[in-house]
Amino acid sequence: MKPTFKLITLASVLQAACANTWAQTAPPQAPSPVGIQQNINQSINQLPKAKVKPLANIDVLGLENADSIDRLLGVEIQSAALQDEIQKYWAASIGKGVSTDELQNFNGWLFEESRRLGFLSYAQTEVKKSDGGSILLVKILRPTINAVRVIAKNPALLQTYGALITQRFEQDFKANMPVDTLGLDQRLDSASYDLPIELDATIRAVGPEQIDLIVSIAEAPSRLGKVLDGVVQLNNYGLRQYGIPQVMASLLVGGHEPKASLSLVGQKSQGINYGRGEYESALEGSQSRWRLWAAGSDSRNIMGGQSTTLGRSGELGAGLTRIHGGFRDFVFKQNIEIAARHGSSTLESTGQVTTRVHDNQFRLRITADNEKLTRDSSRAEFTYTVGNYSLISGQTPVDPGLYAKLELALRDQKSWNQEGSLFSVFKFRGQMTSARLDSYNQLSLGGIGGVRAYTSVDGTGDDGAVASVELNRRLSNGMVVGGFYDAGLVKLKNPATNGTEPLNKYTLQAVGLQLSGNVQKASYSLTLAKGLGGYSAWTQYNIESTPNNWRLNASLTYVY
Repeated sequence: MKPTFKLITLASVLQAACANTWAQTAPPQAPSPVGIQQNINQSINQLPKAKVKPLANIDVLGLENADSIDRLLGVEIQSAALQDEIQKYWAASIGKGVSTDELQNFNGWLFEESRRLGFLSYAQTEVKKSDGGSILLVKILRPTINAVRVIAKNPALLQTYGALITQRFEQDFKANMPVDTLGLDQRLDSASYDLPIELDATIRAVGPEQIDLIVSIAEAPSRLGKVLDGVVQLNNYGLRQYGIPQVMASLLVGGHEPKASLSLVGQKSQGINYGRGEYESALEGSQSRWRLWAAGSDSRNIMGGQSTTLGRSGELGAGLTRIHGGFRDFVFKQNIEIAARHGSSTLESTGQVTTRVHDNQFRLRITADNEKLTRDSSRAEFTYTVGNYSLISGQTPVDPGLYAKLELALRDQKSWNQEGSLFSVFKFRGQMTSARLDSYNQLSLGGIGGVRAYTSVDGTGDDGAVASVELNRRLSNGMVVGGFYDAGLVKLKNPATNGTEPLNKYTLQAVGLQLSGNVQKASYSLTLAKGLGGYSAWTQYNIESTPNNWRLNASLTYVY
């Protein structure tokens, strides 16, 4: 399949980035500058939401029956699969005439249903005359693969990449196997992940129950300097301490080779300036891509006073992402990263340095997801981090030296009707740590990506988890309305005993309503949330939230 850059992807990234932009330090302290950068970086690394991708071209060579029916008396299904669905499809046509076009439409519907189940199937129909009308006989055929053929108009491409593409496809597509349509799209996408080519496929029938899988290789076009995507977003996800209104912009530009790209993200609010650049490129023949990034931020508390702080933070990193395989429409990836981060904060009035941190990390991330290929998508992400505070000052509970943490993130979307207009979303993220960490590495329960009645400075800690359940309805005009429940639990390691930090674990909860939609290239979202169950760790120094808080989040996004 030719790669298509989903415009909504960057919009999703922006929304997620804004959601967790703000740092996490337990009240009454102000958010840490390095925490601000960490939350943005983690949000940018999130992958896009599920988007349905077109299946390979189908050519069944006229195997469908083209007869019409004068009066349909009933339907006999000569296969075990889809019995109830087929009877329901024809229920309204019993006693009526059925045209040739309506029979062809049925064949298309059956193919889509079988695609949803994951294996190529189509109908072979026969009209049996009877007294007073006709009976439609339906036999569902599930063809097997006769051969896998790799072709290219350019002989040089076929010579260079033909054997490699054949090898990658033969892992899952062999002679006499059924055609796994979910796995086919995944393989088309991942087989060229590291190569300067694009793949298309045609499924061509060579008999009633056999097909040839024809994979076409084409040279990927040069994208050097071409703007691939751009997004601007306005939102109110910010904190009072740094300015509630925020502007974010994201730009994706083509790089020096077809699979290379430069991603730029910037954010501006009254008290925050942030920028991040990342360059990614393929390592041909290794099913891998490397990337380099740099990020920096400066912040100023806009509340004023003698305690006003100025913060600066920066990070440099490198990573390698490799596809390890797949199962049906799921792709398995491994990501290895190294990063170095420096941050500090000073009093504006005196210039005195109040906090400093030098942090080096090694991260191993393993993911399994089908988000690029499936409407009802799922994602699981496991991350193991080993870090070292080579310097940390002004944060008494945090000790210098080595530490480790485990993180788990899950997301699952499920449709509850055939059209997919009624769907639920489940999200989870949690972590366990070996020691007390600074705000960069802590978990926050609050924010637009967590318990939405609170902000990302609410519910911070070292060990914890937060989950959300949503039920949404997509209306005929494209608008989506829904409700949600968010809940999380968190605990600090080695909390201060002077009353400024909670000694025990505590929870945050919220319920709410949400609405989103789009008008041409613009999209909007509104979320109204109400806290439940109190906020046992709240103190009077917290100017962002109160127990059982009401919160309205809004964003306006433009794609160009």
